[in-house]
Amino acid sequence: MGSIFEDPARYEFFERTCNPQSGDGSTSIEVWEYHRNIAHARGKFMPVRELVERSSSASLRIIFAPLDRATRPYAADLLMLFRHFRVPSAFIDDNPRSVTLSFGASEDGAGGDCAWFHYLCKNITTHRSPANNQVYISGVLSGEPQFTQGDDSWILCKYFLRWDSGPESASAGQVTLICFGVPPLSNLRLRLSRLPSTWEEVLIDPYALFVIALDELSVQQDALVWGLNDIFRGMEVNALQSASMTNDRAMKGRHDFAGLHNVHKLIIYMSECSSAVMHTLTHLRERHREAMAGAQLQESSRKTMARTQGMLALVETRFETARLRVASLDRRMENLIGLVSGDPVLAYFISAVEVIYHGPYTPFTTLDREIVLLMPC
Repeated sequence: MGSIFEDPARYEFFERTCNPQSGDGSTSIEVWEYHRNIAHARGKFMPVRELVERSSSASLRIIFAPLDRATRPYAADLLMLFRHFRVPSAFIDDNPRSVTLSFGASEDGAGGDCAWFHYLCKNITTHRSPANNQVYISGVLSGEPQFTQGDDSWILCKYFLRWDSGPESASAGQVTLICFGVPPLSNLRLRLSRLPSTWEEVLIDPYALFVIALDELSVQQDALVWGLNDIFRGMEVNALQSASMTNDRAMKGRHDFAGLHNVHKLIIYMSECSSAVMHTLTHLRERHREAMAGAQLQESSRKTMARTQGMLALVETRFETARLRVASLDRRMENLIGLVSGDPVLAYFISAVEVIYHGPYTPFTTLDREIVLLMPC
């Protein structure tokens, strides 16, 4: 992306939305620095202003910053971070759109390359009832009415990567990864702050850092899908037991239609997230192949980048596994709806739900825009 695609208005909009009393650079961020010939990283918390004003000899820097939401009190400090690392306006523009899918890469006039992706996924918080040993959703709910099996929280994190132009020249400069919205004590923070002694491979192929981040996200998404599967299994068993009690009118029709609706909605959201991250991986792999084809590489560097390609393929299959499991859940849900559709209460309930929700429910409405649960990414 050249300068012709930069839109200063997007920076200006973010700045206008920020709290006018913020912006002194005092927001604390976590910074890990890797230096050549030193096996392990050195990490500490420092104000944003100190980071942008100090000079660093580190070859690799990994920065953990809060989520870049313009309405937060620290937003103006993040704007300082954006400008220092020459973050493209397209990265900022994705924020107010609450995009599910976003991957971008560009070269700037200062001899640097950058790439980024956003990750948005429905969060599902569960608990197991000691009364019947079944799993239920116990997430964050916003507003009224509040039905069973509801959860209005979301997982949102973003990753911005900058390095010197060309994989070979990267070894003479700096590579910087900024992780927005990755919570403390997450496994990703642990992995990125404790890279193995071979970490200098990242200087040859910075995209390897994206592989690590996506690998952790695949683990997280897999756990969410399995949790959703546990919830659905209990509803499925209840429906089958109810359907088998043909002579018990008290049991007939005792279906949790609100829960059924909410779980089906969660399945749809998880399907969207799974598809989106698969598209992100496709674009990322294509961009990485272009970098390999267009660079004059030594044999050792080519092998390093080939390993990254192989790991990207592995991570893609892990996300594909989650996507297939969600597709299976969706088909099972359709079967379950067909099973209970003979209940006379169902038609009335569906009409009531449509009135309450006023049509399809979409993420990040005015009501729940700020409900973003920062799960370990």
